[in-house]
Amino acid sequence: MNAPTDVQIINDAEGNPAFVVIPYAQYVAQKIQPDLIPHEVVSRIVDGATPIRAWREYLN
Repeated sequence: MNAPTDVQIINDAEGNPAFVVIPYAQYVAQKIQPDLIPHEVVSRIVDGATPIRAWREYLN
């Protein structure tokens, strides 16, 4: 069953997905979301690590 969608996938010459086209309003809505702290960082801080250590461990 093919459900209508606003997302378009463009394939390369080999048939592999190369690009995804989404409506501009959806793109803007995603960009407006505030930058969040990753769950792994928050968990390490809650477990007692300092914020800088949690970020360093997260970023390797």
